[in-house]
Amino acid sequence: MNRKFLVVHIKLSKVDENEAKRLAKKIFPYLIEMSGDLERFLGSHGLLTTKNKIVKDAQGFLKAIKRRQNLPNFLNTNGKTKTAVKKNILNAIKGRNMVCHSNLPELLKNWRVFMNSWIEVCLMIGGNQTASNIRRGLYLLSQPPNIQNIPANLNPTVSAITIFTNLELQSSLKSWSLEKEEAFVYLGNKFYDLISDCYSPALADFAIARRFQCPTSVIDCHDLTELIKINCSPNDFHSPHDQSSFDLSLLQIAADGRHAAIHEQKTNLLANWDTYLASMIYASRGMGAMSAAKTIGRVRSHLVHARNRARTLVSNSRRQQAAGTIGQPVATPSTAVTKGNRRR
Repeated sequence: MNRKFLVVHIKLSKVDENEAKRLAKKIFPYLIEMSGDLERFLGSHGLLTTKNKIVKDAQGFLKAIKRRQNLPNFLNTNGKTKTAVKKNILNAIKGRNMVCHSNLPELLKNWRVFMNSWIEVCLMIGGNQTASNIRRGLYLLSQPPNIQNIPANLNPTVSAITIFTNLELQSSLKSWSLEKEEAFVYLGNKFYDLISDCYSPALADFAIARRFQCPTSVIDCHDLTELIKINCSPNDFHSPHDQSSFDLSLLQIAADGRHAAIHEQKTNLLANWDTYLASMIYASRGMGAMSAAKTIGRVRSHLVHARNRARTLVSNSRRQQAAGTIGQPVATPSTAVTKGNRRR
């Protein structure tokens, strides 16, 4: 995280922590949607070349915008002063960092500020549809929880079977595609939710129990993993079922899964999501966080089943097509509309 933004460790009540997590999980998909607009905007200006060294994730794109904010005819500032433009971009970066590093006290306090700054950034780069989507999400999240007719999921959803069927149909396609983008967004959201709800709290409980982390509601998977790697040996963990020593390297592999989702390492996540989830399950068991391990395990089982089912469906369809009995296999139409590589 950019240490320009001071991290203050505050311990929220359980109710407030859960509310902050709920908000973070609703907000994260909008961050990824904005990132897609930022990438297209920078690409349209010829800036996504190797020599510019722009890291291709929301953090890297926002920093690239910040460095060029005063260039003439670069941003559509809508008459705003340079000071106002700079403030919006800085708030957008800070919001990204608070969401991605699970700074729950800051999120609970300033999530509206962060979402408004993302709206302004989208308008500055011509991402009007994304700005409208975020504005709608901000409105709905601002409503009292007992208001009727507010959808449980503010973001478009798509089934796992559809995701993996589309991927299987494009298994020989080397180039990036909308279907691969949808798959990354789907899996990235799954990872973010699991890390927020299960894996990061397991890391925090483990570190706090061993007294090298104070009680805090800043539940940062990256920092906690580094802290545990520095302070612990295999003897501090429960042994696997085969009684071998706990493999510390799997802590880093689990953290790499977090990096793949947060830093938009798209091909990496599509290729290795199963390995990353398996490592999170292994690490959770080693830390004695059996509830987290079971929850992550259920999601992994669901995804593996969907992937295997998709492979069977596509394989059977191709076999029938080769025999001349049916036409080209077609996946279930996706309802997801998405936009949008290992760092902190």
